[in-house]
Order: sequence, then structure tokens, then C-alpha cells
Amino acid sequence: MEIEQFFENLMNEASSRKQASLRIINNICNEQILRNSPDFSIATIGKISKLQGGPSEQAIRNKNGEAYRLLICAWSNKSKQKNKSISKPDNFDLLQHIQNPSIR
Repeated sequence: MEIEQFFENLMNEASSRKQASLRIINNICNEQILRNSPDFSIATIGKISKLQGGPSEQAIRNKNGEAYRLLICAWSNKSKQKNKSISKPDNFDLLQHIQNPSIR
């Protein structure tokens, strides 16, 4: 399931106040991806969220914060998939790109 669809499902099940908080967390997680930041810890997302008027770290950890945790986890998984797809070539592959055999 794509993150956008997952986010919409969470939004459909949430109250208007929770929807606003989900939007804040969704935006923060998207910014983390754009910054290539691997940090999707509840502590980090909670601190940034609180500064932007969203739920605090403790609110995310509470029983009622399950939707927030699920959203953060989904973004974290997306980040890990993105990082996995960027593989570093091994030395042999790099050498194959050198045209001059004497330099190889």
C-alpha cells in the first residue's frame, strides 16, 4: 500500500483534531525523506511535531497515539526501501567504466 493511500485511510478514521495532527506528522516525515534523514524515531518526530503545534513525543507514545506511530513507521519503511534501492557498485563494476585498459 502506498503511503498516500495509507495516510488517507488514517485520516478517514480520525477526528478533525487528530486529522490536523496526522497532517503535521505526515509533513514532518515527508521532510525527513526529502532531507535524506534516516531518523524516524518517535523522539525526533515528536520534538519537531511539538514545535509545529502537533502531538508531543509522549502523545505519540500514548495508547491513543497508535495512528501517529503507524504513520511514522510507514514513512520509516519507505525511507529504508529508498536507501536499499541505491546500491553502491563494487570495485570491479567501477573499473569496467574506465575506457583505457592501461589505467584499469
